[in-house]
Amino acid sequence: MTPEDQLHSWKEIAAYLDRDVRTVQRWEKEEGLPAHRHLHDKLGSIYAFKSELDVWKLGRRVPPGGEEDGKEPEVAEARPASRWAAFFKSGLVPAFITGAAVVWIAVWVVGSRYGFPRQPKKAPSFTRINTLLGDPGEARFTPGGETVVFAITSVDGKRRELYLARPGIVGSRPAGIPANAEILSVSRNGELALARHEPGRSDILAVVSLAGGAPKDLVEGISDADYGPDGTSLAAAVLRSGKFHLEFPLGKVLLSQDTRIWAVAVSPEGDRLAVLREEDPKDPIEGFLKCRLDVVDRKGRVHPVSREIQVKPGKVLWMPGGKEILVSRWQAGLHETELVALDMAGRSRILARIPGLLVRLWDITADGRVLANLWNWSTELEWQPAGEPRSRRFRGLGMGGFTGLSSDGRKALYCELESSPDGTRKIVTYLLDATHPEPIQIWEGTGAGFSDDGRWVIGQKTKGGETQNFKVPLGAGAPVPIPLPASVGAFWPGFHPDGKRFLLRAWDPAKGMSISVWDPERKEQRRIWGPEQEDPTYRLSPSGKYMALGELSSGEIQVFPLGGGPRRTFKPFKEFRPIPVGWIDGDRAVLISEGRWDFPLRIHRLDLPTGRVSLWKSLDPGGRNARMNLPTAVMATRDGDAYAFGLIQDLVSDLYIIQCF
Repeated sequence: MTPEDQLHSWKEIAAYLDRDVRTVQRWEKEEGLPAHRHLHDKLGSIYAFKSELDVWKLGRRVPPGGEEDGKEPEVAEARPASRWAAFFKSGLVPAFITGAAVVWIAVWVVGSRYGFPRQPKKAPSFTRINTLLGDPGEARFTPGGETVVFAITSVDGKRRELYLARPGIVGSRPAGIPANAEILSVSRNGELALARHEPGRSDILAVVSLAGGAPKDLVEGISDADYGPDGTSLAAAVLRSGKFHLEFPLGKVLLSQDTRIWAVAVSPEGDRLAVLREEDPKDPIEGFLKCRLDVVDRKGRVHPVSREIQVKPGKVLWMPGGKEILVSRWQAGLHETELVALDMAGRSRILARIPGLLVRLWDITADGRVLANLWNWSTELEWQPAGEPRSRRFRGLGMGGFTGLSSDGRKALYCELESSPDGTRKIVTYLLDATHPEPIQIWEGTGAGFSDDGRWVIGQKTKGGETQNFKVPLGAGAPVPIPLPASVGAFWPGFHPDGKRFLLRAWDPAKGMSISVWDPERKEQRRIWGPEQEDPTYRLSPSGKYMALGELSSGEIQVFPLGGGPRRTFKPFKEFRPIPVGWIDGDRAVLISEGRWDFPLRIHRLDLPTGRVSLWKSLDPGGRNARMNLPTAVMATRDGDAYAFGLIQDLVSDLYIIQCF
């Protein structure tokens, strides 16, 4: 998604939807409006993508007479009880009950016929296949279903290599097949159908025995293939002369089309093909395909099943018995994947809902075990500790970013949102220490900001709708609750340089964001900025006397003394919203990023006496081949000796066996 597609605050989201801020915040809680949060020093500032909001609006349904523009629905005047009494005495009750029953049956029949989804009857179970290899790709069961063959990209990123693994056993081993290829299908006889990669050519359909040997090439231009139940015949989607052909057996064309055929699956009886065909190459959401699902018989007759499925490219699977087709369907507005069984009439049966994760289906056994990739966002972290010759890199378990750097640059905080296949989500905070090789979990909840002496961090927990704030010790001791002022809105505290007071970011739904200094001993609160309908980022100077404020809609950097006094404003860029990330040369200069959502991430020095802007550092992880590379919060120590930033680097996957029926 492009920077132009992004909205950076509740105010911008509300303006885009032509509503007020309170309405869109309520929509997020009650109707799944797709708003996101940066997990950084601001403890979750809001952003959204216009394309996701457009899809959500299309899927939103407002009941007749219900709220649409922030107004409450009108309440009908109560009828006198005597009218009900007259109704019961009229003899119309049996007719009313009969009519209601007819309506209920009609709704049930129409809903079944036209796809009102039936809900899952039981929660699915998940068994992870621990391959000990990062990011496994497409996979299939071998004959018997006890072993899995899967593909993975080589360390140098130039080849696809094949491995074998067994559920319940940690680790994997090479399959011994010398092919740079993707797995398409495994026959009942133990033969692999592959899409073999060769420079300068379209993918080549090749077959090889699981026992080993050299692959045998069959046809160039393969998109997908699947073995029939006889173990020898192949159904395939092949690009020939600019058109995609559906062939079964190979060489016999059943249909042709201009857009891609992504998936082909042969029914258990071998008499029909389930075909996932691209409906619209202009995807409404980046990385997802708008496809149609059809069933094609061996004479080429097409039977439509579903006209619109939002998917990541993967397989479609015939359910045991051959009466339903299993698909994974991404629900953008709800941020979840549904596993759905569709019958030949298009009726849908939801087998599982998996929040926050994308699912790509690969194979299914006769007893209903589903082999799939579960995908989550990958976060790469880069940290340059003070006094170290090289930066360090880590990989997170979910979406997150840095939320704090200690004043000496030797410690960093990382906070992430972790999702599990069973639907549970939690925010976890980790400590990175220059003297320790691995991240250390220190808090279950949001953590942000070090005290100046490096002994404490701020921790936040939400329980029963109530948010509590704590000083969390990095050594021995228990968390200490932080007493906050009784006021309207939510607070995000940060340490004041004197170690006794706190800087409070406060959000009031009616007035907006403000920043104040809070003294818990004296119970004194002094506002130093706001309230305004903004969501700024701030950094304190090394002396603790000045604050630099940025990420404002005006495109300005504001610098003002904490003790009170006139503020200075700078506008260093024409196209970007500058974000303060640290200070350098004492209180003389502010380090600012351009506020862009791509790399290289350029950090500039803003010299306060002169207003001059010069490049300080260009941050770029390098060596990336991912589809998405979005930087998360970047920060530097007050003297510029240390820095840290995060990178959302696309989706990463694990292999699971799902039992959902």
